[in-house]
Amino acid sequence: DKSQYRKFKIKTVAGIDDVAMMREVLLRRFNNSWPKPDLILLDGGKGHLSMTERLLKELRLSIPVVAVAKGPTRKISNFQFLISKQIPKSKAQKLKNIFDNKNLLANITNEAHRFAISYHKELRRKNWKEK
Repeated sequence: DKSQYRKFKIKTVAGIDDVAMMREVLLRRFNNSWPKPDLILLDGGKGHLSMTERLLKELRLSIPVVAVAKGPTRKISNFQFLISKQIPKSKAQKLKNIFDNKNLLANITNEAHRFAISYHKELRRKNWKEK
């Protein structure tokens, strides 16, 4: 539902630190009055998953988290799933079965990247015009 998409301009992280940037976005997202999600799907690996689990614990939120990382070949067929320890094994297995559909996962990641890249280009255009 594209009406639910949100853009966050990174404000507190200097330099390139994907995990810290993701933490800022999640923190700002959860400090808002929007409805809480049923699932958090992260485009990242163990660092992103660990940070998100710690943040959810700090915020006293119980939301399943799945981190999806591309393997060494960086191909969709080689995705690695890291599922939050807080998810019961029965639910974890159901999530794995859903994400076995590589086309679904590819469509989700492609849409997330398309949205992020278009926002990044928009910001660059604005910065270019200001200079």
